[in-house]
Amino acid sequence: MAEDIKKAKLKKEIRNLSRLRSDINDEKIDQICSEIFLCLLLGQNNELPHAMSSSEKKAISELKKFEKLAFSLARHIQTMHNSARNMLEDRGVNPNISSHLLKDQLIEYIRLSLKNRTEFSKKHSEKKYSPRRPKKIAAEWVTEYLFDSYEILTGERPKRNSRDGYEQGEFFEFVKKVFSILEVNASADAQLRRVFKSEKTKAKNA
Repeated sequence: MAEDIKKAKLKKEIRNLSRLRSDINDEKIDQICSEIFLCLLLGQNNELPHAMSSSEKKAISELKKFEKLAFSLARHIQTMHNSARNMLEDRGVNPNISSHLLKDQLIEYIRLSLKNRTEFSKKHSEKKYSPRRPKKIAAEWVTEYLFDSYEILTGERPKRNSRDGYEQGEFFEFVKKVFSILEVNASADAQLRRVFKSEKTKAKNA
């Protein structure tokens, strides 16, 4: 399935969320779709350990961390009070343009670079990688991003909603549909149980 078709399907699923906030516009949905693809590509690259040098893996890890920090900075600036924004402007810093341009340009650059790197790795890697239990890194990163973005889209943190040990509810159905669109070969139920367990551990250690 072509990437533009997948993006259109992702946007449709986001707009179909029953709890979607009324202030979520098309620009925000486009941004979230781009970041979902970024998580997918970053994960796919990390699932090809023999196709990449250690320096490439380290660079990708650092870029992913940098992208997350830029995204967090942009969200923080958008919620700052006017007094704080005015203090920045008094010192010659324009909070409106720096984070937005940096974040969007960075995401697009990483997406295109990693897409080309993934395709090259799959075509030209001579070494075989057949671990006993291959890690579903792309599935993990996509799920973790969906967990955070769902709160942005709806204003509600995802909560456990299970029956007979299996996940259910709108968030579960959303993750399952995203996996189907992106052709992620993993169990949405298993990934959600992993994320909820991780969130519970974080809360205990906080």
